[in-house]
Amino acid sequence: MSHYDPRKVQSGGTLADMAGTVALVDAATLARAPLLPVCAGAYGMALDEERNILFVACALADQVAEVDLAASPPRVVLHDVGSAPITPPATVHEPMALARNPADGTLWLSCQRSRTLRVVDPADWSVTAGPTLSAGPHGSVFTPAGTLLVAVRESAELVEVDPVTRQLRRPALRMEPGHLHQRS
Repeated sequence: MSHYDPRKVQSGGTLADMAGTVALVDAATLARAPLLPVCAGAYGMALDEERNILFVACALADQVAEVDLAASPPRVVLHDVGSAPITPPATVHEPMALARNPADGTLWLSCQRSRTLRVVDPADWSVTAGPTLSAGPHGSVFTPAGTLLVAVRESAELVEVDPVTRQLRRPALRMEPGHLHQRS
């Protein structure tokens, strides 16, 4: 789980003051280790189980945190994924969600402010542009078939993205206001 306090970010201070935290929970015992400070605006996460690395989108810093879970204590390295270094919370992209492509290991960031998807290769931390959306993307997940599904908050759409061609197929699903909260 991740959490950050927007009040701490808005009040300024040091980057350490703005750090969001990640709760590492043992799935077998449900025991929680002490909260781990990660980055400003810690939000979406993806796990590379093979390498025991947790990736965290840092919404208020245009960064991705790479958390080495095999290290004791876990080691955090921050990687810039924006166009230029910024001072939180003055983001250019605001990466909220993060999905890891199981086919090639790339990280797909859903960026609210720039309304884009950004593709990060964690092998060398190169960043390339993905498609631009009509509104800010909020959540994303890869399907078993390898397609990326992205929730677009303001337009209430679920769009499909082909990760090879980076072409957008929209909407895969459009949620009409009357269908968002159905009662039984």
